[in-house]
Amino acid sequence: MIRLERVTKSYGPKVAVDALDLEIPAGELWGLVGPNGAGKTTTILVAAGQSVPDSGRALIAGHDVHAAPLAARAALGFVPQETSLYRYLTAQEFLDFVGEVRGVPADRRAARIDELLALWELEDARHKLLGQFSVGMAKKVALSAALLAEPPALILDEVFAGLDPRAVIRLKEVLRARRAAGTAVLLAEHVLDVVENLCDAVAILAGGKLRTVLRGESLRAVTAPGGPGLERAFLDAIAAPSPG
Repeated sequence: MIRLERVTKSYGPKVAVDALDLEIPAGELWGLVGPNGAGKTTTILVAAGQSVPDSGRALIAGHDVHAAPLAARAALGFVPQETSLYRYLTAQEFLDFVGEVRGVPADRRAARIDELLALWELEDARHKLLGQFSVGMAKKVALSAALLAEPPALILDEVFAGLDPRAVIRLKEVLRARRAAGTAVLLAEHVLDVVENLCDAVAILAGGKLRTVLRGESLRAVTAPGGPGLERAFLDAIAAPSPG
C-alpha cells in the first residue's frame, strides 16, 4: 500500500536517503525511527510525493506518486512535521474545502467534519480562523484533514508532538481503528515508547540507510517481558556498521 523502491535522495554532497526499500502492507502500522539526520523526514516527504528522489520511486496503492500524482494523493492522508494551514480560513471552511477536493459527498462531508471536530474537542473553535490556533489545535485540524476521506494509506511525521495527553490517547485509538479497517500507516516518530506500544513493525534508519526492520516474531522477541526492549535494539542497530 505504501512502497519505496531503491529511493535515493541527496542534498548537495550529503546523501540523505540511500537506496531505500520499504513496503507497508494494508492493515499494518509501521514506525520509522532513527537518530537526528537519519533520513526519516526525507523518506516521509518522498513517500508522500512532496520531494522528488534522485533515483527510485514511491508508490501509494500501486500509483507512482510522481507519474500518477492525482491517483496516489487520492489514496493518501498526509500530515507533515511542520503544520501549514490556510491562516484566513476557519477550521470548518478548511475541512469543507478539503472534503470537497477529495470528493467526499456533501452530506457525508458534513457528518465527518462534525465527528472529527468532536473527537478533538474543537467544536467551539470551528468558526475560528486557523491563524489564531495554537500548535496543538492546528495539528488536530491537519489530522482531521488527513482522516476526512478515510484514505487507505496514512503517512504521518511526528504527529504526537504538540498534542495534549487526551489527544495523544485519542490519536492512538484512531490509528488502531484505521489499522483494523485495513489502512496502511507509516509513522515517523522519535519517542520509542510510542512506537513500541503502537506499531506492528519498526524500521530503523541511520545514515540514510535502512539498518533493520523488526516485525512479527523479531519485534515480539525484542519487546516481550525479559527481552532487550526497543531502546536496546535501536541502539544496537544504529551502532552496527552501515550496510554497503
